[in-house]
Amino acid sequence: MSCIEDMKINELLSGHYNVLPIDELPQEDLLYLQGVPLQHSPPQLRLQELERPILEYPAVFDEDPSEVELIIGHDLAHWCTSCYRELCQDEELVFTVNQQRVSAVIRRVYDNLTKEEIEEHKEEVEAAMMDELRRWHDLQTFVRRPRAECTNPVDGTWVLRWKSVKKMDEAGREVTTRIAKAQLTARGFKEVQAYKDEVETFSGTASKSGQRLVCGFAAQNCYTLFSMDISAAFLKGMSYEQIAAETGKPLRSVQFEMPRASLHLLKRLPGMEDFDPATELLHFTKAMWGLKDAPRAFGLRRDRTLLESGAKPTCKDPRLWVKHATANGKTRAISVFSTHLDDVKGAAEDKEREHLAALLRRDFGDDLKVNLGTFEFTGVKHEQDATTKAVWTHQAHYVNELSVIPLNDKHNHDDDDPATTLEGEAFRSLLGALMWLLVTRADIAPHVGYLQRHAREPKQRHLRMVNKVLQYTKRVHTGLWYRRLPQAVRIVIVADSAYQATEARTECLALRGYFVLLTCDEDPDHSDFPGGHVQCIDYVSKKLQVISRSAFAAELRNALEAAQDGVNYAVLLHEIYHGALNPEQCAALRDSAGYALPVALVIDNFGLFSAVTRTEASPGTDASMVFHVRALRYLLNNGNLKALTWCDNRDMVADGLTKGKVLRDAINNLLVQGVWALQHENRTWSAPRPGGQ
Repeated sequence: MSCIEDMKINELLSGHYNVLPIDELPQEDLLYLQGVPLQHSPPQLRLQELERPILEYPAVFDEDPSEVELIIGHDLAHWCTSCYRELCQDEELVFTVNQQRVSAVIRRVYDNLTKEEIEEHKEEVEAAMMDELRRWHDLQTFVRRPRAECTNPVDGTWVLRWKSVKKMDEAGREVTTRIAKAQLTARGFKEVQAYKDEVETFSGTASKSGQRLVCGFAAQNCYTLFSMDISAAFLKGMSYEQIAAETGKPLRSVQFEMPRASLHLLKRLPGMEDFDPATELLHFTKAMWGLKDAPRAFGLRRDRTLLESGAKPTCKDPRLWVKHATANGKTRAISVFSTHLDDVKGAAEDKEREHLAALLRRDFGDDLKVNLGTFEFTGVKHEQDATTKAVWTHQAHYVNELSVIPLNDKHNHDDDDPATTLEGEAFRSLLGALMWLLVTRADIAPHVGYLQRHAREPKQRHLRMVNKVLQYTKRVHTGLWYRRLPQAVRIVIVADSAYQATEARTECLALRGYFVLLTCDEDPDHSDFPGGHVQCIDYVSKKLQVISRSAFAAELRNALEAAQDGVNYAVLLHEIYHGALNPEQCAALRDSAGYALPVALVIDNFGLFSAVTRTEASPGTDASMVFHVRALRYLLNNGNLKALTWCDNRDMVADGLTKGKVLRDAINNLLVQGVWALQHENRTWSAPRPGGQ
């Protein structure tokens, strides 16, 4: 650790410095502070020209501190090997120093007010606190209750932060300024009833496929895509009495003890002038910030409003809602939207969108935020063409914020050398970011899946691999396009599996992958499966959960699972376009293959194709798979699958979901261009229908 080892922390902090400028710490300490050398020596001129301090310490220390935090400024952090990527503006590199070790971590900096800022801006802070308390009061979130009647008290704390807002200056120009925002949060981990009575807390969000279906619905019906954001949502949830009456669960009883320093503000509220904290507490009538059932309480009230709008949740994805209108005996979908806590994304006729917004404003306030066409929703950019209504979704803005792990001089290490502790942390952080990219990027799915299996104990080869994946995502820009499909639409599942077994490995590795696509031919008279224009509904890339002993078994298991999933999507799309159903109706629709869109399955294993389509379906020599083969044939005989297609593996676009060494071009063309066509020999088989149909 260089000379830091011999330097007493007391001496380093002599004078109780809050800030230690560059010229007060020897350069060798900067170069070896983290125990490893810098990536390369920074230019002397760079260090000398720094105008602001590069090391900051906490404001208060004990007389003999056992541990301190050294916060490295952006300029110096760039040179540190512990800083594995370029820092964002809201991040800092922090070294924790004690007598045993020095550790480093990148920490996100929140715009929380410091003690000095709270004192300096006292009037502005108190005004923000009063705004929050008035919101509590106006929304009737609490009542006064004698302490003797309180059975479940919790305390709370203020979260004070700066918020950037845009406003017009005197010259009429838009400028960005910051204002103080205050949020009073209960410390819910202290309450007893939530754990004693096993209070329900589930509040689901729409699936990724549900989110994609909304985009596809907007493009297919030429509806404007929109998002709606409900402000201060948890304060506007259903009351505890309403929840108890609706669910039959025990009535919640939670009381709140106001922070002593804020009591004078509480007494400014109407009816609270004589509040006595010695004998009274605030009794919550609703779930508040910090309580574990707050999301559910809001979700229940939100769903009540959505039901009032005339929309109904779908059976497969209860957070995907549809609304229909009937005219001249025909039913058509006029609105589809998904929910994500206090956010709503949808596509609808203009009057239906305005009707939904009016209901949400009525129940949740006039501060509802509505965006049309282009917006960011749950971290994904949505851009809609104003003329064609086609929708482009991507995460390019997120990719730009990611940086590779610096591995200078690591080429001398063996691939099997374990990563250091810091490198392991950096690896898992970057891997988590890449996993989030899978929302719109199927092209990196098998690589991310492979790296996930080594997340606990990564080696040097995995560090280089994760960097290569990131570099690829920066070099190749892709996402998901949703364009209108002009002709008769059908569902096509493209399924592929990869099987690997060696003498050295007794356990086999079987990967499965498939696309679920909406497709149509360019030629309206062409009715053969598959190919044509496509919209991507879903894609899967993961390990088979059941051990397979052959490539045939791996392909068959994956094909059967993919087909079952495709049939479920057929039922969901039937709900969207013909009316929401209950579970019993969905099961009957699935069993009878009564859904509107035909479903086809595409595979590239000719042995499997032959086994399923012969006169009597049989697995041949692999007797253990007889039931699986006949189950797949049953789906064809029953009409759940209208066709089974074998294609040349050169046309198998799902190859890129199970193999890392194939080109990504086919996947990217499918997702971005919205086209997939068979260029080589293929065969399609359909089960004979009664009466020659």
